[in-house]
Amino acid sequence: MALVAAEAAKNGDAALVSVDALVDRIVWGKDKEDAEALRALQFLSLFTLVGVEGDRQFELEQLASFMEASAKEVFRSLAVFGDRGIVGRVGDFAEARPQPLAVRLAVQLLDTSPDGELTRLFESIDTDLRFRLLGRLRWLSFDHRVAGLALSIVETVIPDIDALNTDEGSKFMDRLVHLEPDLAMATFEKFLSHLSIDELLAFRDGRRNTIWALEKLVFRDESFEQAAHLLLKLAAAENENWGNNAHGQFVGLFQLHLSGTEVEPTRRLAILDAGLKHEDARVRSVCIDALGKMLDTGHFSRSGGNERIGAEPALQDWQPAIYQDIFDFYNAAIDRLTDIALEADVETYERATSHLGGNIRGLLSYPNIFDNLRSQVTRVIEKIPTWTKPIKSINQWFFFDSKEAPTDYVTQVRDWYDELFPDSKVDQLLLLSGGWPGDFHDIGVPYDPESDTDHEYAINCIRKIVSTLSRDAKDNSELVGKIVRGEFNSAWALGHALASHVEDPEALMGLACEALRTPTETVICLKTFCGMIAGGFSRSRDVGMASLEISLSAPELDGHAISLISAAQMDSEIASRVAQLVTDGLCDPRHAATLSCGRGFDDHDFETILPLADAIKQTGPQGIWSALDLVFMYRYGQPESFVEKASYVKELCSHPDIFSVEAIGVMDAHHWETSIEKLFSSDQLDDAFVGALCDRSLELATKAEHDVQLKMDDAACKVLLLAVQYDPALVWKRVLIAFEDADALTEWRLHNLLKGSDRTPGQAGILNDLPDEIYLNWISEKPYERLEFVLEWVELVEKGDESSLFWTAQFISLIETYASDVSQLGGIYSRLLSGVSWGPFSSRLKPLKPPAINLRHSRQP
Repeated sequence: MALVAAEAAKNGDAALVSVDALVDRIVWGKDKEDAEALRALQFLSLFTLVGVEGDRQFELEQLASFMEASAKEVFRSLAVFGDRGIVGRVGDFAEARPQPLAVRLAVQLLDTSPDGELTRLFESIDTDLRFRLLGRLRWLSFDHRVAGLALSIVETVIPDIDALNTDEGSKFMDRLVHLEPDLAMATFEKFLSHLSIDELLAFRDGRRNTIWALEKLVFRDESFEQAAHLLLKLAAAENENWGNNAHGQFVGLFQLHLSGTEVEPTRRLAILDAGLKHEDARVRSVCIDALGKMLDTGHFSRSGGNERIGAEPALQDWQPAIYQDIFDFYNAAIDRLTDIALEADVETYERATSHLGGNIRGLLSYPNIFDNLRSQVTRVIEKIPTWTKPIKSINQWFFFDSKEAPTDYVTQVRDWYDELFPDSKVDQLLLLSGGWPGDFHDIGVPYDPESDTDHEYAINCIRKIVSTLSRDAKDNSELVGKIVRGEFNSAWALGHALASHVEDPEALMGLACEALRTPTETVICLKTFCGMIAGGFSRSRDVGMASLEISLSAPELDGHAISLISAAQMDSEIASRVAQLVTDGLCDPRHAATLSCGRGFDDHDFETILPLADAIKQTGPQGIWSALDLVFMYRYGQPESFVEKASYVKELCSHPDIFSVEAIGVMDAHHWETSIEKLFSSDQLDDAFVGALCDRSLELATKAEHDVQLKMDDAACKVLLLAVQYDPALVWKRVLIAFEDADALTEWRLHNLLKGSDRTPGQAGILNDLPDEIYLNWISEKPYERLEFVLEWVELVEKGDESSLFWTAQFISLIETYASDVSQLGGIYSRLLSGVSWGPFSSRLKPLKPPAINLRHSRQP
């Protein structure tokens, strides 16, 4: 609009001397002005959208009633502006466009309306129109009449906390932030500030829109403290589990960049300092998380749009002006987290040290804060020597980041690393085994993407240190006692190294069992025991079995037999023992099935695992799937071995009870489908087996639980397609039998199964490859009743040049031979319009128009 006015002025058009003159020129051009049509356009401009046809026509009627006109008159008036592009259509809705023009037209209407007109309009329309009215008025937030409406809404629509704690009431409050942010803030304060954390937990229905409103209010300098305090309390009373919940939004206010507020750090830290003194631990916990967020040094992001409030210019996130602002920002968080770690209870200490230790690597990129970082972290370590996260973080910095750092600075960091790294071999082993293998690297060999990296560095260090220890198991009792009482991610490597090193691995295992605590805590040290068992087997089978027996006899390890056995070298003795555990009900069949993973039984003949597979299978329908997992993973990826287990796979895949389970796992469908595909490709087939597969696939629709059907449908479709290729007559016979006794629901399921995936218009179903002679005689017996069934799965259309569609010869032949009534073609419509597509619905109809016209010219229109 500004460009149009400028161009007109440049060309000497003296008529465009004001904004309203420009608006008149855009609205009317050279046409004659129409006062009633202009009034209709102005009222439309008060809303983002107004329903004018279809199910939303009542909105136009409400608006026309307020204008004291008929809906038809208003519709005709608006239609005048359609050709000029001023009124556009969005489905059944109309909108005034472009937005700047609509805003000006709305202002013109308000200027010529009596006081209170806007409030009366709001009261006369339904809820959806009210929201769309406020959506437009957002851009008129400068107008005093809009402020009057906002006050009226607060007084009448949201008079109390109960109204705010509704989806509708909170949505109005979110919109009012754009109209009168100070009023919205005062209203939130009035209703929420006095509530306790537990009371705010019950604030659910209105929470989401309230959070969205506070995200905008906390951006403003004027309302920051009030909004931040409310966000903090709502974060402490968190009852949402997505990223932009109250906790996420509050914590995000304290990141260095894109903080979502224009307020400087000093005022933000005042909020945290007050929160850290709060009597409720939940508030203090959120504040500690916010301090941790302050230590982020990269990957900054926030939700977009909160910076735009009403018609005001977009607000700007606070940004550091000089480097010292950055250093002060990080030091403020470091100092506070250190004080918390030194003074807090165990839970709070762990939270504080997790944030502080987890960010050391990034903070080391700022040499100017190194002295303070080193000093504060060292204070914590002096009090809690078991805190090893700083050493791991510094090691990561050396490996990934030190190449870009000045030499003298690298020396300072190396001095600190050497100071922190433990002197005793026991502490070194605990440190190295406490992390994952990738947590530690050789700090003398920085990361280079062009060269090989020693990903086993930590494990190699563990082995090297263990090799220097005493070979007497008793001399290592201190180390053993510590590793079975804590959680060590690389404990398997340490346990294996110890068992491989000491003279008496059985004595080592005995020491480990003696050091155990209660059974509820032993799961954290299973890696250690498994490593010791594997280490024993590396010495000899007898040594390994002895270590295994000692661990299995420990009462504290009851319930973890499979985990311990998985560390052994698998053979028939092990398989038989597990089979007995399964039979006696002492072992979960699903856990036992995992023993064939990781090539556990690959060195043995299939007969070795047969007793175990049979024991698992006998536990019921779920056991059938577990047995299939066990057999499937046996010598996985070795095609030559499939023949060996083919007959057993056939028995499992076609078992009558295989789909009698209530639920199946994620990989079950893949194992079943893949096993059957291999059977077909290896010619391990017979009629009885294929018939049983057809029965099982069709039983998904007739017997299986709905959840099982959903997971297995695609796999069953592929299996039926294979069966059709093998013996189409057999499949057709089984299908007809399935339909004979089917009730309405089962019949519907069967139809859906036979249709196939239906991802493209007219796609062929499961039975499309049946030879014509198999089903044509069947149709001929009762064509009126049976044609529609065949049309559900026969291929309807083919693609020609430039993606054009045309009917298949098979389809044309069927309808010309057997169709006598249009009702027989009812299923065609849904098949052609089913599946996934993009764009408007009309784009799906357009390619179907030519074949539809051609169909009318067939001999059976």
